[in-house]
Amino acid sequence: MGATMARLASQGHEIYTAYQTCGNIAVLLDDIQRKMRFAWILARELGLKSADKLKSEMDRVLDFINKKKTGDIIPDDIFKIQGLVRMAECHRAAMKCGVKDENIFF
Repeated sequence: MGATMARLASQGHEIYTAYQTCGNIAVLLDDIQRKMRFAWILARELGLKSADKLKSEMDRVLDFINKKKTGDIIPDDIFKIQGLVRMAECHRAAMKCGVKDENIFF
């Protein structure tokens, strides 16, 4: 599908894309750890007021991830984070294919 979007964009067509699934189950918990740590470091380095709150939330999520055993149910808030990671990945992929930011819908 990406190749088709890229070809149509290169031909000057206006492309719209809508995602109707969150895709959260495809995001590994390791990805959550890495991306949350990056977000916290970035917020801290930029001196954002939210850095402390983000650190606290990251510690809570990482604590769950580190203690999780096979078969444990993943809480909704972590599913939400997984969905946001997938959303960001899809958004960037669509833009790489030539879809305008305002034409991407979730």
